[in-house]
Amino acid sequence: MATRLPTLPATRAAWVEGTLSAGQVKAIAANLSQATVELFAEHEADLVAVLAPLGAGDVVMAMRQWRALAGRASSVTRDGRGGAPGATTTRPPPSSP
Repeated sequence: MATRLPTLPATRAAWVEGTLSAGQVKAIAANLSQATVELFAEHEADLVAVLAPLGAGDVVMAMRQWRALAGRASSVTRDGRGGAPGATTTRPPPSSP
């Protein structure tokens, strides 16, 4: 848990100030990976504001959902597609000669 907090200053500050409990911070950290921690950091202030009023159990559920969505977003980024995984793009019909 503590190893990820230096890269998440808003989460760390909320924990130190008592806005987030240790259980909430553990739930956040448990659902972050090397691949998703940067995405979380980009939206950290908003995510902390949403997660802070929740109980630790609800933070676990919210972060599991976030992790699933973030995993899909990172797979889209890795393969270079701009849409959601499995999405198809619509092309205009070919011109008639």
